[in-house]
Amino acid sequence: MESNLLERQQKKKEEGRRYLRASDVSGPIQLTIKTARLEPFTGPNGGTEYRVVLFFEETTQALVLNKTNRLRFEEATAPSRPPFYALGGTKIVLDIREYDIGGKKEKGFVVKAVIPSNERGERAGG
Repeated sequence: MESNLLERQQKKKEEGRRYLRASDVSGPIQLTIKTARLEPFTGPNGGTEYRVVLFFEETTQALVLNKTNRLRFEEATAPSRPPFYALGGTKIVLDIREYDIGGKKEKGFVVKAVIPSNERGERAGG
């Protein structure tokens, strides 16, 4: 009974936040991409920047890819990179890395692997 309560509390907590944080996990995790899209964010200079946002089967929280992770993701799905809407079923392995940002230690995600959605080992969409 207690575990059901804890699960409900966790679900409510997750529903309150839109994006996944490195502090939400303790080590490498594998997630299945449901969909991906470009979303607008306010950049450091106040202008609009578009970033890749991944949505997953396993959680209601999405992941915003930073520039480094976007490049790793694109490398893993190139040369026949599918359009974002065709990434469903692709698995992504994330790990946690500590970064030094302005002299402060911050935890963040790093894309460790991208696993195609088909069983023949071809790239997704390829």
